[in-house]
Amino acid sequence: MLLAAIGWSVKPQPMRLEKLKQGDWWGIITMAVGLSSLQIMLEEGGRADWFASSFIVNCTLLAVTGIAGFIYAELKSKTPFINLRLLGRYNFGLASLMQFCFGAVVFGVVFLVPNYFAEVHGYNASQIGAMMIPYGIIQFIMSFATPRLMRWTSARTAIVAGFLITGLGCLMNIHLNPDAAYNVIVPSLIVRGIGQSLVVVALGVMAIQGLEKDQVGSASGLFSMVRNIGGAIGIALSSQIVVEREKLHAQRIGESVTSFAQATQERLVETVNMLSHVHLDHAPALYSAGAARLRQQALGLIDQIVRRDALLLAYSDAFYIAGLAMLICVLAGFFLRKT
Repeated sequence: MLLAAIGWSVKPQPMRLEKLKQGDWWGIITMAVGLSSLQIMLEEGGRADWFASSFIVNCTLLAVTGIAGFIYAELKSKTPFINLRLLGRYNFGLASLMQFCFGAVVFGVVFLVPNYFAEVHGYNASQIGAMMIPYGIIQFIMSFATPRLMRWTSARTAIVAGFLITGLGCLMNIHLNPDAAYNVIVPSLIVRGIGQSLVVVALGVMAIQGLEKDQVGSASGLFSMVRNIGGAIGIALSSQIVVEREKLHAQRIGESVTSFAQATQERLVETVNMLSHVHLDHAPALYSAGAARLRQQALGLIDQIVRRDALLLAYSDAFYIAGLAMLICVLAGFFLRKT
């Protein structure tokens, strides 16, 4: 309906096929090959064990070749599809770098939250969608409020505030525990939604200020492309961080959870008694042949707890890294020049 409304409101223009000859086709083709290969490599790398897979290696080679060809074509073309030289402008270049980090964190966190609910709490798609509703509502409200707020402050101040709020929203989730569900995640989503809305509007304004009018279209396309590339990398990094940190934390917790540790033995006895519904003394619960099956079940439950705690710590680490990235962008915001 929106496309139909736009088509109805735009004044028709005569078709000019000769414009096709002036198109930067090498740039378009190399960009399509490079970015699509990069996207596939990032999305499938984790599942395919990264460079142990020949498919991922081939995608990486295509991505490197395509992106290198795209950069060369755009720098050599007199009428580039996307003017990469704009990255040499101080404000636009710095804003693009911040946009890359912002895209990585926003897309990465949006990837983390549903996976956290599914893996840790076993929520289904409908329950996860319901959890995300407040996040969408606050962004909708802020889309109207942010332009009004910017009348009372500078774009740079809004950028710094937005990154700070987004970073704090990420850091709200660095101490996850088994009870951390709606009560912990949704408030942080609301905080991040406020910060992200400020950044989206203010950073876009700051990036194009001072550019010539004929370069605004190219700058907007380049700015969006940087965000999308950052988002793809952010999702891949978030997934890999959770996987690697979970392994590390499971190993560290496992070093303490041994059959000789007193705390482990006490937990094993408690679990055996819970499963048997009969009170067994310490020695029978640990060593008697009659309780062997119950001990195996208890060990399985303890293993599940270790894996769950390792997963919680891994997600906490991922949110911590995302928060630090946003706080670094807060510092970068102070170096943006007023125009």
